[in-house]
Amino acid sequence: MNVLFKERNDDSKRFNIIMPGNIRFGFYQKREDVYLENKFTAMPLSVPLTKDMTSAYKEIKQVTKTIKGSMGFMYGIYAISYWSSHLLPRFLSRQAIN
Repeated sequence: MNVLFKERNDDSKRFNIIMPGNIRFGFYQKREDVYLENKFTAMPLSVPLTKDMTSAYKEIKQVTKTIKGSMGFMYGIYAISYWSSHLLPRFLSRQAIN
C-alpha cells in the first residue's frame, strides 16, 4: 500500500478502512448447532503505512492492540444500528444511508 500511495504522490502516513467484526455472543457447542448467520458490524480501523515489514512490526502491534480492545465499541455500533433500524421511521434510516 505504501508503494501505491507513493506512486500517486500521496504522502499520507495512515489510511482508514472499515473491517467486518464478528459479534456472535458465543461459540457453538457442537458441530450440529452451527448455522449460517449474519452477525457482524462495521469496525473503523486506521492502518499505518510503513516502508517495509521490519519497520511495520511496532505499528502492527499497536493496531492489533486496538482491535482487541474495541470489542465494546463493536457491540455498541451493532446495538445502535440494530435498535435504530427497529425504532426509527424507515425514511430516516434510508436518508442516513443515502
